[in-house]
Amino acid sequence: MTIFDPSLIARAYGFLAARPRAVLAGAALYAAPFTVQSWATAMAASGAGWAPPLVIGFGLLAFAAFVCAIAGWGAALLGGGDAGPRFGKDALRLGWVAVLILILIFTVLGTALLAVVFMLAALALINVDASVEPPQGFVDIFALYGPGETAVAVVISAVYALFSVWFFSRLALAYPATVAAGRIRVLNAWPLSGRGRAVEIVLTVLAATLPGAAALWALNAGFAAAAGFYPAAAQSAVTEQGVLMMNAAFFMMSAFVYGMFKMALVGAPLAAALVALYVKYSKDDANSASAPQTGGD
Repeated sequence: MTIFDPSLIARAYGFLAARPRAVLAGAALYAAPFTVQSWATAMAASGAGWAPPLVIGFGLLAFAAFVCAIAGWGAALLGGGDAGPRFGKDALRLGWVAVLILILIFTVLGTALLAVVFMLAALALINVDASVEPPQGFVDIFALYGPGETAVAVVISAVYALFSVWFFSRLALAYPATVAAGRIRVLNAWPLSGRGRAVEIVLTVLAATLPGAAALWALNAGFAAAAGFYPAAAQSAVTEQGVLMMNAAFFMMSAFVYGMFKMALVGAPLAAALVALYVKYSKDDANSASAPQTGGD
């Protein structure tokens, strides 16, 4: 069992080199509604009452565009398409996959988070003097911890964080499994990410996305130095007086470029890496199933 396969990263970035026009088409499809959403977000931060509905509406459109883009990329990576954005049933299936995964995340991780919160609160009660009148208003429970409680709280928080990462990794292959099967696959794809593969999934995802994330950070830093705002946070373009600090055309151009970079340098390598993992594990499982079994009575 391997915990990291560099060839998967080569395939992920090889997709960008092999299908640049398709990657850019999907990125542009996403960047267009993202640009309007960013502008509406800035307007909402400036106090425009008409802007919040646009933020929600174009946010949903950006999500739909993202789904259509990765549907095409997934089909091309699996040998079934030209990598252009896909609409209709292919995108609809992935949209439902995203909804189902969100439900699972809120149910499982939300329940676990409540348990963590109760445990952290219980730790704070250890050092509370019941004879003293409790203070009114907000109470920082972490200020009530002693060294022992702090250590336990760190362990509890770390366990929750590791569990969350593991849970995300177990659901990650739902995307390529759905594209490959032409049917919704969420829990059906769960066994494929088992048998100790979670570590490799996490490391592969990080290796595929960190270079793009670093490029996005550099892009934001460049805009911050040149224009005083971060495209990743549209509200940063609004002054304390509620005024957009540059003309709308420049702002929207910046948002479009950021949206393109985000999809092309993070979204596309991530999609390609997940498909590469899916293909690898599917082949490994098929070979294991077809291997002759030996042994005696």
